[in-house]
Amino acid sequence: ILFSWVFSWSVGKRSVTTAPDYPAPLIRTAPAGRTVRHLRPAVARSAASTGIHGSRQAEYTRLPHLLRTTTLNADPLHKRLEKGLALLATPLPVEDQQRLLAFVRLLAKWNAAYNLTAVRDPEEMVTRHVLDSLAVLPHLHGRRVLDIGTGPGLPGIPLAVARPDLAFTLLDANAKKTRFVTQAVGELGLKNVEVVQIRVENYRPAQKFDTLAARAFASVTDILENARHLCAPQGQFLVMKGLYPEAELAAIPAEYVLREVVALKVPGLEAARHLAIVTLRS
Repeated sequence: ILFSWVFSWSVGKRSVTTAPDYPAPLIRTAPAGRTVRHLRPAVARSAASTGIHGSRQAEYTRLPHLLRTTTLNADPLHKRLEKGLALLATPLPVEDQQRLLAFVRLLAKWNAAYNLTAVRDPEEMVTRHVLDSLAVLPHLHGRRVLDIGTGPGLPGIPLAVARPDLAFTLLDANAKKTRFVTQAVGELGLKNVEVVQIRVENYRPAQKFDTLAARAFASVTDILENARHLCAPQGQFLVMKGLYPEAELAAIPAEYVLREVVALKVPGLEAARHLAIVTLRS
């Protein structure tokens, strides 16, 4: 009888300890075309604590325990992020750096099961995803920003962390990816982000956007044609590309103006990066 009891207890214990360590979503992904919002107790963060953008007064939800207890000094991810932010001339408060690192760790964890990105190494994620996204930060225009085809939240989440004074909408038709983005927005405590699962050509929001950003989504012409109805009269498109997209730029329709093509310098990344800035012709 004693042996039977010990065996039953050990089997029960093993069944608990081998349960999959996987993050259950805090909030469900909304049906197609509906907005996902995160409603949590908020605490105001004063502009004086931000280090940059003195006028930003956005509220943040209370940081999860994971972010509050992260030790940055000995963290190789933080060292890479801190160096990259310095080279980008983008100083961020420690609290925001913690959010970016928590995002990388969450992405790496979900990526093992859902294949959200081809980049597997978290250190490479800092360079190729976070710093690459933040390279376009100086080019944001206006207060409403749309991330077209956000995928796993790029460039939208890093930009939203850096600019809590702006309102970001992260758009993607893929339910798997919007589910992850929804989870990330909740865990990072971002109140300036909404997630929408729908195709860009079918999206009809109440207000148009000042900046429409797209990273590794489609050709320049396809982005302009599919998202034109979402651009405010004085808005602009930020189309992120690798090599200089000469053929794509030559094919831009006459109703648009190519304002500038910026060669982006992403710290730690040798590959070419370019940003095409396009506006509607007035």
